[in-house]
Amino acid sequence: MYSEPELGTTFKVYFAVAERRAAPPPPAEVESLDRNETILLVEDEEILRPLIKEALESYGYTVVEAAEGNEALEHAERMGSEIALVITDVVMPGMNGRELADRLTEGHPTLKVLFTSGYPADMIVRHGVAEGTVAYIEKPYLPDELARKIRALLATPTQ
Repeated sequence: MYSEPELGTTFKVYFAVAERRAAPPPPAEVESLDRNETILLVEDEEILRPLIKEALESYGYTVVEAAEGNEALEHAERMGSEIALVITDVVMPGMNGRELADRLTEGHPTLKVLFTSGYPADMIVRHGVAEGTVAYIEKPYLPDELARKIRALLATPTQ
């Protein structure tokens, strides 16, 4: 970068030459589930929630929606062990995703939780979620990516 008052600023960007690599093989298709697992989807973005729900239902899941933490707690109290997995946004008004997960797993220690966020990783660390022990998927994601992440998480034995 070179800058002089009243003359402006010049930026020069140099890129290293890289080898051309073969494209990775396409990911395997995710199969629909026939076990009828129920997912509690907690997403405060009105525009995203129905899109995520529709994608999950296309893979065979039953989806219960909540716009915020308290609504999710009400669903969980009513449904109990019917819920196999909670997908929660990390940063939400009121109760954040980490607080919600802590409250939900308090009563249901085997409940699996998948955190998601569109915020940068440092923001997620500040919300106490980016530990290596939690399941996390960064927005934006494709439906197949989400389905694969969910399948892997549900297939993991409960500790």
